[in-house]
Amino acid sequence: MENLSFPLVMNSLNFSSGTDAFKQQKKKAGRKKIEIKKIEKSTNMQVTFSKRRTGLFKKASELCILCDVSVAIIVFSPAEKLFCFGHPDLEGIVESYLQGAKVFVPLESRERSVSYEECNKQYEEAMKKLELEKKNLKETETVFRGVTEVGGRTLLIR
Repeated sequence: MENLSFPLVMNSLNFSSGTDAFKQQKKKAGRKKIEIKKIEKSTNMQVTFSKRRTGLFKKASELCILCDVSVAIIVFSPAEKLFCFGHPDLEGIVESYLQGAKVFVPLESRERSVSYEECNKQYEEAMKKLELEKKNLKETETVFRGVTEVGGRTLLIR
């Protein structure tokens, strides 16, 4: 069998490097720096507050995880609503601060596990009640449709 080879020809007019193609793309707006001053329009202020509050709480959470620190943040919105973030325990951190403690000691893990166990127990009980209510609803709907089962036989009630 014959080995055919074709010469590769590059036409300098049709060939563009990756950097040229990159330069030709439309530039995007990206993030813009804003002047830090009070926002006058109340709707804009509320939107900005909501977005930045979420970002602030996210950064605080990351700081807690990465550096194993305790953080508490209390913020009032422009609409005078209270928003709080605390890790591992907001109330414990605030109490420690108000008492002038130099070291924060979190709640014992066994106290928390009892709380979680109790919540799980309540959840399972609620799920059982829900299943029972679904069963009762199904039986009630069947009766109201005029169909009932007696001894394994389906009877129509008119």
